[in-house]
Amino acid sequence: RRYPTAVRASVIDAITAPSLPWTLQSPRGLQTALERLFAHCAASPACAERYGAGRLLLQRAFAALEEEPLVLPESEIVLGANDLGQLLFSAMYDYQLFGSVPLLLALAAEREAEGLEAIGEPFLEAFSTFAESAAVRGLSVYCSDSVQYYDASAIDDAHAGVWPEISSIFRSGDERLASACAQWPLAPAESLRPVVSNVPTLVGNGEMGRGKPAELGEEVGGEGVEEGVGGG
Repeated sequence: RRYPTAVRASVIDAITAPSLPWTLQSPRGLQTALERLFAHCAASPACAERYGAGRLLLQRAFAALEEEPLVLPESEIVLGANDLGQLLFSAMYDYQLFGSVPLLLALAAEREAEGLEAIGEPFLEAFSTFAESAAVRGLSVYCSDSVQYYDASAIDDAHAGVWPEISSIFRSGDERLASACAQWPLAPAESLRPVVSNVPTLVGNGEMGRGKPAELGEEVGGEGVEEGVGGG
């Protein structure tokens, strides 16, 4: 839109859409990604036999850690329900990790502290990397690029119909962010109109993308979009 004569082609990875500010896309995006993951597991006889219904497994895992957080024996890390949610959120960023999510949930549901310790390091590393990058971006990006475009009712809309286990991961953070941004200097607001262009563009959003699911790529890409399978 800004440089129509200078851009011949483009590649856009992990794109968001103007229909919903991107800091509010995570609750629904994570649930959609998990639904797809659970569907893949249900279609695999070995996975289905080992883990059963994914939604029920998720409920059991969160309930077990809500009742009493689990202390991992060697690292002494305390793992509560919200911590499990953060691990899920960061794991669905990583195509090398999301396939292990049913195992993570099963170990949490069964309160297998030693098993969680054994598989937990990659999940913790993914969460640490995500948290660090989020801190670096800071309020200036969140507030100016997303939060200034919505009000409290949009937070309610973003969480409507979302599984309570997933909503609980994000709800308080969304509200705290909105409160902080109300006092933060903002860049001038820009138009959220979709970009219309004849420039050939490859849009890449993964099927398992927990923050930027494939549907957002389809929405931005419009006609002629071919769907692929991927994570992150």
